[in-house]
Amino acid sequence: SIETKSLLAELFLVISHSESQLNVAREILSSQVYFDPLKLFNLLTSTSFITTTQITEFLNNNSVPHSPHEVFTLVSDWGREGRLDFNDFLRLLAPSRLPCQVKCDLELGLARVFQKELDLARRVESLRTQISNMPDFNMSELFASVGREFILEEDIRVFVREVTGRWDDVAPAMQRMDKNRDGKVTYSEFVQMMMPTQPYYQLGNQRTESLSEKYRESLKPSPYVMHRSLSRSPSKSRKEIQSSTKQLVNAFREQIAFDKELETIRQELALRSDFTIPDVFKFFSGGKKLVSQLKLEKGFRRLKVFSTPYELDLLFKHYDRDQDKQLSKSDFQDILNPRMPKYSQVLNTKRPSQRFSEETKSTLHKLFRTLLDMELTAENLRKKLHFSITNLPEVFERIDQGGKGYITVEDLRNILHENGILPTERDLLALASRYDRSQSGHISYKEFSQELRPYNIL
Repeated sequence: SIETKSLLAELFLVISHSESQLNVAREILSSQVYFDPLKLFNLLTSTSFITTTQITEFLNNNSVPHSPHEVFTLVSDWGREGRLDFNDFLRLLAPSRLPCQVKCDLELGLARVFQKELDLARRVESLRTQISNMPDFNMSELFASVGREFILEEDIRVFVREVTGRWDDVAPAMQRMDKNRDGKVTYSEFVQMMMPTQPYYQLGNQRTESLSEKYRESLKPSPYVMHRSLSRSPSKSRKEIQSSTKQLVNAFREQIAFDKELETIRQELALRSDFTIPDVFKFFSGGKKLVSQLKLEKGFRRLKVFSTPYELDLLFKHYDRDQDKQLSKSDFQDILNPRMPKYSQVLNTKRPSQRFSEETKSTLHKLFRTLLDMELTAENLRKKLHFSITNLPEVFERIDQGGKGYITVEDLRNILHENGILPTERDLLALASRYDRSQSGHISYKEFSQELRPYNIL
């Protein structure tokens, strides 16, 4: 509708005007004699990345008005996984023009850059939300109303002029959206610019919201302790328990790494205009309601994914929730749906296209190959742990801090932190979900031991 297009044109103009003001603040900061990005980075953090908490503390110290949502949006625009590494920080500070010769205090200059970023985040987020709530909102159609395969600066200029009649400079908006600086805005970059960046505690995705709520509930004390009634061998030495726990934590690390890789591919697929989960399910099912191992194998061959019966068996044992040896559309949702809600939203706004481009087929190939490798690695880890950890009840107790009788997300976070691993909230939820097969919000000893038991002992 013309109303939706008007909002999009306003979004382009807001980004352009705010980005121009930001560039002035960046130029003032970068022109200082003692300007050193690394020192500024170290001013904010003593680790290799900057978190929203550290930015919030800096803003408070410099009396810069802000809200948690605005800080989250700032970090989401420039970084990944809810934090900024040094390269992200450099991009945030880099002016798009030559610096002007003005002197100012470095810390105050950095505060001004953050303040301008927060002003931009506030206005852009409001427009993003308005657009995504429009009844006719459709991401791919909105993209097509501006450009075709990609959007050029001239496309934005023509779009704004046709919708608003204004001739404003849109180059700053182009610079902001063009993340890889190749002179064009791809569909992926357009989606990243358009989607509201809600903080984790406000995520709208029903599955993630209900799951995180369950894990918050799991922090309440349990009225009973299931695994303590198990017959147990004599108490193991503390050193042996520490060794076994370390082995398990290393397994957690590998599982988190694979989950990250898989999630990256899921998000990549979600941003492809011709990808929908119903289309993928139909590709494998041939229009039927379920997908057997044979149908899955045939579909894999069409994607040039070559699998063994053993790999297929492992995949089915993980994702076939009702264990009827058939994958349903819901099971495919578990496999393909990104865990990050803003990418799920993108999927939900797309209509089935019936055909996949070669690029989408290639990405599907990569996802399913990674998925099979992931299940094979997980099974090998289970076998290794099965034969090396003989004191699993004690290891469970070691992770279960407070003797609740179950493991929570907070328990997983603590044991990983103790071993030098700093996972994100989504890392923790993905890891917990692998063990919490009942989706109850906590991991019982039965679930814990079942996930660590090899599917095939031999």
